[in-house]
Amino acid sequence: MPGRKTVFKIAGRFGLRPQEMEEIKSGVYRLLSPSGNVYCLKRMAYPTDQLRWIDSTLRKIKRKGFAYICWRDPKRSKGKRAFVRPGGRGAKYILTPWISGSKPRVTSKTDLYQCGKRLAQFHRFSRFAGTRGKGAPYYIGRWPEMLTHERNKMEKEVKRAKAKQPLSKWEGLMLKYGSEWSKRAKSALERLRKSSYRDLCQKARQTGSLCHGDSGYKNFVLTKQGPVIIDFETLRVDLPVYDLFRFVRSIGKNSDWNFSLTRAILDGYRSVTPLKPADYELLAVWLQFPYKPCKLIKQYRRTRSGSVRRKIVKQLEEAARGEQRIPAFLQHLADYAKDVD
Repeated sequence: MPGRKTVFKIAGRFGLRPQEMEEIKSGVYRLLSPSGNVYCLKRMAYPTDQLRWIDSTLRKIKRKGFAYICWRDPKRSKGKRAFVRPGGRGAKYILTPWISGSKPRVTSKTDLYQCGKRLAQFHRFSRFAGTRGKGAPYYIGRWPEMLTHERNKMEKEVKRAKAKQPLSKWEGLMLKYGSEWSKRAKSALERLRKSSYRDLCQKARQTGSLCHGDSGYKNFVLTKQGPVIIDFETLRVDLPVYDLFRFVRSIGKNSDWNFSLTRAILDGYRSVTPLKPADYELLAVWLQFPYKPCKLIKQYRRTRSGSVRRKIVKQLEEAARGEQRIPAFLQHLADYAKDVD
């Protein structure tokens, strides 16, 4: 990763001469200008067309009057450039204002209500921009294909574990939980098949439908003006309910699947945009699907590092405990949908 000198040189391409630099995590830097303004320099390993689409889309949303997203302002001197590529090749970097504030508290219904409300506002303002375009990640209609692919990988992993002797801890976990996860995946796909997904996709193709793509609670910052949404590299054309799933899951797994906190998110969202029975059904599809185990299988098979694999095994053990609570959580969701209908 680039050192201090290189980071300062990259910032200079945006017209910024930093006074101080702090590396927040790999590829993300907090920069302080001589005037006291704070910026975020972030590495973006994405195709150029996709970055241009993200930039164009977010600027359209801001021009529509939705100010609660963290992105560049081309009217300001440091916001003139969408991105820079050091040396003309390799990874690109973006520069955005640094949003000062705090993360939502996982156990605060007030915080979660406000973030749910803000997410609905983002969806409402951005719908017109959620159409197919050059560089746009287009997910409308792709859920059956995506979930089937993940289910097949799960079944392959279980089959591999059954044939393995002696068993490692990974294979042991697959034998213990894998069959149940495969059944849940199959049920989720059947639920999706019977849902109104195709009709909603057809409507979304006509009206537009934009999705943050990684709307967990960590991508909201609470400010004096209310929640601000950050980190838009996962922006995509998809049904908004996927964002609700990502938000609900991020809170559920960190709160022992306490449904009262999800209720706060949904109440906040519904204060702006009503949720229809089809929305609850699609939310239930994603929650029923063994999302985290499938994600960990992918990570485990991508690495040969023993230390990394041991870390993933621990994550799978933790995920297994949480996954056992989801059936009861889904019943709470069904009851909520009936109560507010």
